[in-house]
Amino acid sequence: MAVATTNLEERSEQYIKLITGPAMDSNGLPMMVIDYENMRPLEDGDFPEDTWRWKDSPAGYYAYENTGQMLGGWIAAETVRFQVTGDPQAKQNADQAFDGIRHVYNLGKEKVEGYFPKPYCGKISDQISRDQYEFVLAGLAEYHAIADEKARKEMGHMMGKMVEYWMGLDYVDVYFGRSIDMLEDAVASHFLGTVRFPYTLTGDRKFLDEYNRLFHDKKLGERMPETLRAKFLQGETYDGATYFRSAEQCMFMKTMAIDHLWDHDPEHGDLWRHSLEEFWKGDALVALNRDEGLVYGLVGFDPEKNETFLTEPGVIEEIDNEHLQDAIMNWGGHWMTPVSAELALTAAVIGDRLGLAEAVDTSKLILGKMTLEKFRGHTVPDESHLPPGQKWKDFLWSEMIVYWLWAYWLGRHRKLW
Repeated sequence: MAVATTNLEERSEQYIKLITGPAMDSNGLPMMVIDYENMRPLEDGDFPEDTWRWKDSPAGYYAYENTGQMLGGWIAAETVRFQVTGDPQAKQNADQAFDGIRHVYNLGKEKVEGYFPKPYCGKISDQISRDQYEFVLAGLAEYHAIADEKARKEMGHMMGKMVEYWMGLDYVDVYFGRSIDMLEDAVASHFLGTVRFPYTLTGDRKFLDEYNRLFHDKKLGERMPETLRAKFLQGETYDGATYFRSAEQCMFMKTMAIDHLWDHDPEHGDLWRHSLEEFWKGDALVALNRDEGLVYGLVGFDPEKNETFLTEPGVIEEIDNEHLQDAIMNWGGHWMTPVSAELALTAAVIGDRLGLAEAVDTSKLILGKMTLEKFRGHTVPDESHLPPGQKWKDFLWSEMIVYWLWAYWLGRHRKLW
């Protein structure tokens, strides 16, 4: 049963205090996870040594892995909240989020302008990712509506340099030692949004030319409706097997792009509509536990039956985990995560653009179910459903709280609830 909007607004106030309080560092950078019981930043001693992924500081790794995404989501959430309520604190929070984006952007200048690093331990690192860029660009596109002229000029320059950086890479990135051509996988078409954002805000035609090149020459236009389910049905695999893992973020990245292109490239409106329809019937709900409002972290798929299935606890050997070497990535079981907050965002956008009541109702359901304890990194029936030493159940995944806020206030802004 859906929770009344007034209750969600009260919850929003609680969540905003968490983001601006214990989840925010002294540089104005939000931290991806914090300690759940004590509501404090993580410390290296919170991690058993054999689970360290970042040799210098596991706390510094986990806290800042998705800071860029959080900044983009946070500036978008507070922008739309300001547009709905006129609350000056929302405007101030959005302005401070822009300061945080600028801070990370300036860290990247130590290498080259446009390099937007993952700021592990609050410092420049040798890691970037396309999702950090996409979320920041989408957030700045929202913020542009309430920013002053000085900020608009600055963000236009920043967005252009960030996209030029990816153009210079020809969309090939090295992630933890693995070279990946980002134009080859099922989420690649999100780059149509990436390169269109700065054209919309600045009118610089080199970004329109790049958009057209990606749309036509690289066929990202015709590939926009692709889903992981469709690829599995065609005989393809994901890391050597047919399992859904974190499909919610991949789907939202393309949905985020379409949400912008819907208004700024209406010539292809039929394609955008068809793509959202495919997302909804293909991948959107494969992992959702409606009773909990959470998503299963790993869901199997049988291509012959076109059916999903839950797995038993333990290592799933057929999933190639060599490049990330993170035990959770190929661990079966009924472990659930609050990545459903990203699904709530996707469902809200799809519900709005398609006029699809089922999607709006799904978004509302998730938002209503996600009380504070649901934002633990992992929710499990018992310890066997997690690999030994896994600590995420002890963390508050504050990043997902940001996306909850974005989804809730986007829905308010578009009068979905």
